[in-house]
This record gives sequence, structure tokens and C-alpha cells, in this order.
Amino acid sequence: MWNLYTSTLNINAMKKLFITILIFAGMLNATAQDEELFGTWDICQFTRIMNEDVYITSDVELMQNDSVWSLDLMEDLTVIQTSNMRTGEMEAQDGTWETVGQDLKLHLEFDGQEISLTYNYSFEDDVLLLKRQNPTGTLKLEISFMRRARI
Repeated sequence: MWNLYTSTLNINAMKKLFITILIFAGMLNATAQDEELFGTWDICQFTRIMNEDVYITSDVELMQNDSVWSLDLMEDLTVIQTSNMRTGEMEAQDGTWETVGQDLKLHLEFDGQEISLTYNYSFEDDVLLLKRQNPTGTLKLEISFMRRARI
């Protein structure tokens, strides 16, 4: 009877320890992803996929057109987005950012309203790649950013 009771205690203790380790490992992984995002990022390629048609704007074309889109992702989880690609005029939006798994969520203020934008993010050769699509999948965006500075 005593051995069965102590075995049950050991199994429960091991389950709790395992769950604690998983939670802690998940927190470390999320922190590592967040830290990799800290910094100032400048657009270096813009790809728009409409149905089957692919339109790529390269870094050379972006520079020739004086196109600007930068993201300042701060350690305190605030963000400043600066761009002239929406209206042709330079504008900046302040907000906050967070990651959930491989999603980067930007909560920005546009014209007095908070807008939340969710991008799937990944890193490829020191380039931050953001992807998103409309609900029907007929329009997809893939935006590549190079790090200008670490914050």
C-alpha cells in the first residue's frame, strides 16, 4: 500500500515538473523570438501576389521610387511604423507589437483608429520576412526588411 501511494506521488511530481519545464521552455523560446525582432527594419523587397500574378518590387526599384517603409520594434513592445507607400506622403503610426507563435501582430493608430495587422514572420539570411493575405487568399503580400540598427 505504501509503495503504491509513494509511486503515485512520484508520478504526480514528475508530471508537474515536466509541465513546469515545458512552460519555462516556451517562455524562453518566445523571448528569443522577440529579442531577434528588436531594432529598426527597412523594406528591401515588396511582393504582391494577386490570384496567380506575381508583382515584385526590388530594392533598386524601391530606392528609385523613393519608397520608404521602416519598422522600429522597441524592447518595451512599442512600434513606430514610418512609410510613404500608402498615400505617397511620409506618415508615421505609433502603436504596440506582440508575437504569438510565428505571428507578428502590430497594433497601430491610423487616422484616429487602432488597426491590428497580423503577419506571419520568419528570418531568411538576416532578412525579416513578413507575410499576410486577405481572407479569400486572392491577395498575398510578402515584405522583406533588412535590419538597419539594433535597439
